[in-house]
Amino acid sequence: MVEKIYANLEIKDDETPSVEDCKSSIYIKAREVYNTYNSMEKNIPIVEPPSCKPRSDDTDDWMDDYFELESFTNNDFDLYFNQAREKIRHEEGQFKLQY
Repeated sequence: MVEKIYANLEIKDDETPSVEDCKSSIYIKAREVYNTYNSMEKNIPIVEPPSCKPRSDDTDDWMDDYFELESFTNNDFDLYFNQAREKIRHEEGQFKLQY
């Protein structure tokens, strides 16, 4: 996923962007993907019999299962994103790339 997002950042071959530029761009792209997925989940009507129990929130479940990110507030992108950033932080507070 990181490689796909990086490829879409429109970085020229002769350009070496700063870490801050990359982080900002990745945040924007990740938020676009998240918002698109979340809105698709909300706009696809699912007809269930009234007697069945309420459906769980698929977006929140996906974030937990796929990315191992949890939130007490469902679908809180900023909380998910900051939690992911903490997972890759060095002891000195520097960020490193993980593949």
